[in-house]
Amino acid sequence: MPFKKFQVTRDTCSIIPDVSKMLDLKNNSEEIIKFITQNNCKKLILNLRGFNLVDSISMAMLVSSAHYSKYYDDGVFRIVVDDEETMNHMKDKGYLNNADVVFEDLSSDLYCLA
Repeated sequence: MPFKKFQVTRDTCSIIPDVSKMLDLKNNSEEIIKFITQNNCKKLILNLRGFNLVDSISMAMLVSSAHYSKYYDDGVFRIVVDDEETMNHMKDKGYLNNADVVFEDLSSDLYCLA
């Protein structure tokens, strides 16, 4: 499983993909989508700190589609990134209209909750 950590509490899922296992983005995204499908992840937090711009946007778009198709009427999708450029691209370029993208740098000990 390509997660460093995942956590399910009630209807909230927090997923932190393992950056070191991102050689196969498609396979790893499919594993996360499978996890969403099999669990109650109405509120989803995808922590992409440590990922570059292209990988962050690619994974966020794939996961966003799966989450939106399951929870289109009342789901919450939050993406945590550690780069302001990535956050701005996701917000301003219209890549992810159904997601809340937040910036949290790698030095932060805070864990973003939906």
